[in-house]
Amino acid sequence: MMRKTLQSMLAVGAFASLLAPFGASATDMRFRVVGYYTSFDAKPAGDVDGHVKATFKRHGLCFLPKEVGVYESSGDFEATNGKGSGNGTLTCTFDDGSSFTAKSTYKLEPLPNNLIRLTGGHGEFVAGTGRFEGIKGTASFTGRTYAQTNDVTKGDLLLEGVSQYTVSKKP
Repeated sequence: MMRKTLQSMLAVGAFASLLAPFGASATDMRFRVVGYYTSFDAKPAGDVDGHVKATFKRHGLCFLPKEVGVYESSGDFEATNGKGSGNGTLTCTFDDGSSFTAKSTYKLEPLPNNLIRLTGGHGEFVAGTGRFEGIKGTASFTGRTYAQTNDVTKGDLLLEGVSQYTVSKKP
């Protein structure tokens, strides 16, 4: 009985190893992103006081467990007195030229001193190049600003989260 079980386990392992190059293995990854506005345009919505619609671009760094990449993002949000929601697209590019792109949604909550907290952040990987080619998966994140947006601070933002993804390997 023990011998049959061992043989079955070896057979399953051999079969799985044959499939591995054609499949993908799941990876959990913690990440951190620090970015600043390179473009920010907020306009009153014109219906109630404090209701704004904004578009933005950000630039900064994305920190993965063992490497750092360049972060670029763009998106928009709508908020009334700091409370609202937004969406965007972000790309992280690394020294070897590999990159991944994700689309995200999030909620905004006001903090004291005109600062903002991002909650309920959800992202989905939509593209990858190099070692991230074929990336699929999701991410969850939270974030906040630490300085008011002006010409000096450029609207800092810190995001922290975790992603679960697979990268399809080509046969």
